[in-house]
Order: sequence, then structure tokens, then C-alpha cells
Amino acid sequence: MKKLIALAMMFMMAMGTMVFAGEEGEYKETKVRTEKGKLTFSVEAQIHKIDCRCIPDPKIKIYLPEGQEFRHDKLYFELRGNEKIIFDTTMDMEPGVICVDLQDAEEDFLQVVPEIWTERGVQKGDKVSLWLLGGDKWQDNLQKGKKDVLLRENFLELDAYETVSVPKEVILTVGADTFLWNGETKHLFEPIRRNAQGQIMVAAKDLSMVMEGTTVPQGNIQWNENTKTATLIIGSRLITMTDGNTRWFYLGHEVKAKTAPEIVDGVMYFPLREMAGIFNYPIIEWNSDTQTVRLYKA
Repeated sequence: MKKLIALAMMFMMAMGTMVFAGEEGEYKETKVRTEKGKLTFSVEAQIHKIDCRCIPDPKIKIYLPEGQEFRHDKLYFELRGNEKIIFDTTMDMEPGVICVDLQDAEEDFLQVVPEIWTERGVQKGDKVSLWLLGGDKWQDNLQKGKKDVLLRENFLELDAYETVSVPKEVILTVGADTFLWNGETKHLFEPIRRNAQGQIMVAAKDLSMVMEGTTVPQGNIQWNENTKTATLIIGSRLITMTDGNTRWFYLGHEVKAKTAPEIVDGVMYFPLREMAGIFNYPIIEWNSDTQTVRLYKA
């Protein structure tokens, strides 16, 4: 048996790859010759349970040849699988493409933890592979003029949580800085507004609390002062809106809305109706007598 194991290890090393298990998960090691020497990639692979939200971040470890200078050189990776569900959060790259700058390496080692998000439609058993890109398309790529290299066939294997559907009811009142979430009173940072067109508006920083019933904001908000644009990342939802513009973006796809976001007293407000659609609330009811709006989903 020991001889068989030794032979298997020798075979894998001869092929330039090695699979081993560690405390963080299973890794596959692959050696790739680039324009500036041989790099070693150690890629983690696990089964990731998700609920159509954010995937736990897998790891890519890059080992540089000792003493080799790699500053200001880039590597480009690509996720390949179900194209409808895989997105990369790098705003200036194509969906599924990850850029790594080797100037971030400490000595001869660099660990990459890419942020990966999913859209709707995750299927149990979906698999995603990780490739190192070649070709002239990627400027400054060390793999320039060479073929793509498969680093990990099962980089991600997706498995959906079994969830129990719980009805959700949200009641908001114009001018109030509190709201009801399934009958429980919760507080807002900014009061609910009704704009000049009669549309209900909710502050961007309050959006996750209103839609998901949390006591503190979830995700993060990126603000561009020059363009007056806010980008919200809440779970798997990536929303980009610009003050006064009815054209906005959801997961990188352009959407035409009826109501534009607006800035009031330095606070960015998003239209509630559009956000209810993003967060899958099919029922929206307005009560003019009480100036309240009710969102509901079973």
C-alpha cells in the first residue's frame, strides 16, 4: 500500500499538480510557467452551501519563485460554470473575471480571497471551475500569448440551504422614523418620505433594515461624490443608482425605473416600489387615510 501511495504522489508531481488536505479545506497545487518564471498556484476547493446570496470566499494561494521580481505584473483568472449565476464584484472587469496584481505579494507569497456573488437560480450541484487566462486580450498578463490553464475543476460546488418560507410584512408610515416588521417596531436612521410625484422613498442606508428586518444596516454602501452615485451591496444584491436618474443598474444590468432616486438634506433616498421588486415583495398596498404602505410576501 505504501508503494502505491508513493507511486501516486510521484505521478501527480510529474504532472505538475498535487492535491492535499489542510485545516481550511482541500487544496490542489498546480505549477504554471509564465513569461517571468514558474508560478505555483494552490487553490482551495470546498462544497459551499448558499441561499442565493454570497458565497463563502474561497482561497487562491500564489507562490512566486524565490528572489524573482514580479512587481506591477498582473494575473487574470476566470470563473466558468453556470453563467447566469456567477458574478465578480470587481466593477471594472467582465463578469466572472478576477484580476490579481502581484505587487501586493509579501516576499514570495500572495493569498487571494475573491469576492463572488450569485444571482437567482442557484441549483444544487452546480460546479464552477477556475482558469488562469492567457491571450493578448488581458493587458500586462503574465500569460500573454499563451493558452488558458485550468487550475481547479471543482473550485466551487454549490449546494442550496433547505429553508422554511416565513411570511414577511413591512408597514411604513410617511414621516415616521420607525416601522413595523412582522408586528415588531423597529427604528430607522431617516424618516420615510413621499416625494413630489407621490412615490414612497426610503433612505439608502435604511434599505436593508426595511427589507430584511435587521436592527442595523447590512452590507455596505459606496458613494461617488463626483457623480452623486450610490452603490449598495446587500447579500447577493448589487444596486447602483444616481441622483435624479431613472436609469440604474442591478447586478451590472441596466434597468429603467419610473421613479428616480433623490438626495434630500444630504441623504440619498431610493424608490420603495423598485426596491420591493428587487427584494421579492409581490404585494404593495397604499393606505391614503393613514399614509402607510404595506409590503408583504408569503
